Amino acid sequence: MFEKMSDGEIVVYLRNAALQMSRIAQERGIIVDVRCTEHGYINVMVGDYEITKLKDDCEIRYDYMPAKADIGFIYRLQPQQIRFRQKPTEE
Repeated sequence: MFEKMSDGEIVVYLRNAALQMSRIAQERGIIVDVRCTEHGYINVMVGDYEITKLKDDCEIRYDYMPAKADIGFIYRLQPQQIRFRQKPTEE
């Protein structure tokens, strides 16, 4: 999809995606932090939740990883369980 786009077009595409993420962060009152590598690794921190994909052929994981030390992590959530600024719902 992106191989036919110029570098400038890709930068504009990424800018638009960043603007959308910024709007979500402002509206939901959360921090969104994204890291993607050339090897297919994806890590997105969204409030107390983390979205991870380790490489191109791996599944995407959704985990609850709150900063507060007294609350345990919950791994392998379904997206519909996620609730910003609170613990995930039960399945």
